[in-house]
Amino acid sequence: LMEAYNAMRQYDKALEYAQKAVKAKVYTVGDASHAYKGVISAMSRLQMPSQNIFAALDEAMEIFPEDAFFVIEKGHVFYVSKEYLLAAECFEKALLLYRQQQAKSNNGECIVDDVVSLLPLLYGELAAIYMLQGQKQHALDLTLQGMQIYKYNGLLVQNLYKLLADKPVVEIIQVFEC
Repeated sequence: LMEAYNAMRQYDKALEYAQKAVKAKVYTVGDASHAYKGVISAMSRLQMPSQNIFAALDEAMEIFPEDAFFVIEKGHVFYVSKEYLLAAECFEKALLLYRQQQAKSNNGECIVDDVVSLLPLLYGELAAIYMLQGQKQHALDLTLQGMQIYKYNGLLVQNLYKLLADKPVVEIIQVFEC
């Protein structure tokens, strides 16, 4: 029912059923953390107070310490709250966890990869943080990595524009290796 209410954008009901699934320890085959992801998603969409979301994230991260999804979500909540250093810390940790997960997958382990859809958000927000810190080359590298995954992400496009706006045409062409 959590998924059905989520699809109908009835996030209060989606949250209710996700919390029931967590409490009853209902696990989805192949993705034991699915109910927790439903809780976090519904709480975010309902724009609940960040301390409530952090509490749910911390609980999920304690149970699923290798799942980058929750670390990315925590970084996003910090980013929205303008706690940029904490956000960057979460995003860097999430990238490390994701790379470890990819290595396991490349070695033949069956891994649920539901994090890839969040990577453009991660790269976009992390690049924006590095731009604020004046680390433009690192921000550009992250932006381009994110665009390799999904080139239509609005934040990544904005980052790219800001990073290249004052560059000569020759340098812009070099960035795209034309």
